Amino acid sequence: LPPQLPEGIESTPLELVDLNGRILRNKNTRGMTISLNVSDLPSGSYVVRLSSGQTLLHHTVIVR
Repeated sequence: LPPQLPEGIESTPLELVDLNGRILRNKNTRGMTISLNVSDLPSGSYVVRLSSGQTLLHHTVIVR
């Protein structure tokens, strides 16, 4: 998974959530590029949530 953090945000908590709202992964990120191993997840759609201060980002990911 390589979502990019917006400029100016260097560290943020990340959550990988299934479409039922269950949090499958928690990770504190550092740097502009995020790596997250999803090889053990079943195929389907997931949401990556990133939050930093008042900024909340959602990124939809499809695992095949």
